[in-house]
Amino acid sequence: MSIAKLRKQGSLCPVVLTILVSEAKKLDMTTEYIVKTDDHGTITLIPKVDNLFKNAEPGEYY
Repeated sequence: MSIAKLRKQGSLCPVVLTILVSEAKKLDMTTEYIVKTDDHGTITLIPKVDNLFKNAEPGEYY
């Protein structure tokens, strides 16, 4: 476990979460992530995937 810091960046005030390289080594730097937060302050990064049903045939996922 390590400590991460939040900071504002630029005039539009996006928030940046800085994670140590040792903690981020399991993350793919070319992947976009969906950010989910809960009421307790937990931040979850979920890899964004393309629409899995986009090219599906009717009844394929039943």
